[in-house]
Amino acid sequence: MQRIRKNAVSAVAVIMVLTIALIGCTSRPSETDTASSVLRIATTYGESENNWLRQQFAEIFEFMHPNVTIEFIPVTIDGDQGQSPIEQLRTTLREPNKADLVMVDYQSLWGLIDDNLLTNLDSLIKEDQIDTGQFAAPVNNAMTLIGNGSTYALSPTFSTTALFYNKTIFDEKGVPFPRDGMTWEDMIQLAGRLQPGEGKLSYGFTFNSFSSDAFYDMLSYASPLQTMIFNEKERKMTVDTDSWERVWTSFINLARNTKLPLPDAENNNNAEASSGAMNPYSNDYFLSGQTAMTIASYNYVNQLIDANRNAPRIQGMKQIEWDVVTLPVHADQPGIGGNITINNAVGIAANAQNKKEAWEFIKFLNSKEWATTKSRSNSNELFTYVKSNKPQNNLNYNLDAFFKLEPAPYQIKLGRLFDEKPDLYQVLEIGRNKLNEVLTGDKEVRQALREWQSEGNVKLQQILS
Repeated sequence: MQRIRKNAVSAVAVIMVLTIALIGCTSRPSETDTASSVLRIATTYGESENNWLRQQFAEIFEFMHPNVTIEFIPVTIDGDQGQSPIEQLRTTLREPNKADLVMVDYQSLWGLIDDNLLTNLDSLIKEDQIDTGQFAAPVNNAMTLIGNGSTYALSPTFSTTALFYNKTIFDEKGVPFPRDGMTWEDMIQLAGRLQPGEGKLSYGFTFNSFSSDAFYDMLSYASPLQTMIFNEKERKMTVDTDSWERVWTSFINLARNTKLPLPDAENNNNAEASSGAMNPYSNDYFLSGQTAMTIASYNYVNQLIDANRNAPRIQGMKQIEWDVVTLPVHADQPGIGGNITINNAVGIAANAQNKKEAWEFIKFLNSKEWATTKSRSNSNELFTYVKSNKPQNNLNYNLDAFFKLEPAPYQIKLGRLFDEKPDLYQVLEIGRNKLNEVLTGDKEVRQALREWQSEGNVKLQQILS
């Protein structure tokens, strides 16, 4: 997991002063409460992350609760190649008095909930009148989806994707800017009007800024449609269908109209980049000016800021005037699209010994006070407490674009399945080869889907037996 670690911006005393200024509305322990307790938080991160975890999540809470000590328990030792982290976490949570809380990526919650290893938080949220309407809708939706309608964890931070665009390219071509709520058809028309493929502008749009794989781009495009690849219970592929034929046909139309990098095209692009003047941003489609629009996560904002800061010192590099809008959506699935990443979901262990203190910890991490404090230094993720988010560097960009769409439910469920059964990627690889054969003109769409179905069925029987 990639993290940006920041050094403390002040001494502990300054952190304490800042905390005091922000915790006026947050509950504090009674002065007569002298009982000491230790909150043990099990994580799937390695020991090397402990200092970062303490700095980000523990120090302020311990200052506010002087009788509480927080211990992070990594269930994996750095370099350990034994059980998978999630299996080790399950083992830890089954042991009595071992952990009070867990802090994990959101996909890891599935198995913990299925095994009854986490506490349902709904009654606690209701009792303390926590207004989850103040939280980012994508996070609320992801958490209730994973909990089958209930909430078993909350997360103070998250990240989503949006569509970044180069305003200068649109102005030069006399084409209107993208807008929130565009359909894929709208975006394809815009990209075509930019005349991609002429001059430096190689593509009207790319699914990310640094590489391209047509098959996984197609899966990203298709995920809001919830078109199933296979039926796990029946162990059968479900791709030889009219719906999948429509998906592949419409994706190929998108690829051709936006000049999307295809298997051979990407190699040509890399060759062109290597033959020209190279700089640290040459291989980034968006920063190098090769694409007018690209999908990226929130942390790409920082990369854009850094690139513009460094541009005057790099030969051939120009600063980019940019903005961001919501991802395009399918006309029959409005409001759904994009990816969500939650790295620090926090839940209470079912057999926690300090449930009261554990709940206080979760409440504080998801409070306005915590988010406001951390917003001064954390610019790599979004805060679940929506009002604490501000544009970086006082820039004027469309921050709301990261909050408007719901994550595709099927994509979240599929992520769970592939986490639990990594060999299923072999089924995807078959589909990848078939789509590439269609793109190179060697096969018709339905023929390729029929072959994917047949060969995939054989592989499914091997993997799921």
